[in-house]
Amino acid sequence: MRDDQRSKIYDWEWSVIPHWDQTKVPYKDAQEIVNLIWHEEGFKYPPKIMALRPNATATGAQAIREGSKLIIQIKRKWRTRAFILIHEIAHHMLEKSTGADTEAIHGPKFMGIYMKLLRKYLSIPLIHLMVRAHQNGIRYNLRAKPTVGRLERARDRKKAA
Repeated sequence: MRDDQRSKIYDWEWSVIPHWDQTKVPYKDAQEIVNLIWHEEGFKYPPKIMALRPNATATGAQAIREGSKLIIQIKRKWRTRAFILIHEIAHHMLEKSTGADTEAIHGPKFMGIYMKLLRKYLSIPLIHLMVRAHQNGIRYNLRAKPTVGRLERARDRKKAA
């Protein structure tokens, strides 16, 4: 599936979010932030923070999965912007591998979840995010719900067996 919103979203992030939030998270504190958001959203198994390989093609962070483990890779030497961590958390909340979501990685469901997380954790007014997304031709679905709960339930069943 074509990820036609990806570059629009990256441009949107850098043109909108830094005006509202400048928070940078040191590598050593990133896991605590991820855990807090993940549990606050009602999930059990937060993505693990790992160092991004020096030769990785991602510029600042990436969400990956190894088996049933969710991972967010960030650069160890950098202080990662909070919105970048939230971006990667939003990816993991729409877990593609469950088959529950066939939409593009940066599709309207991702954007809806991401925008709601930005509002809740960085206090950016949702209306501002919506207007700027519309101005930039970015589609979003504010009714989108995370699908990662299915993955977590499967993990619980596997542990119980």
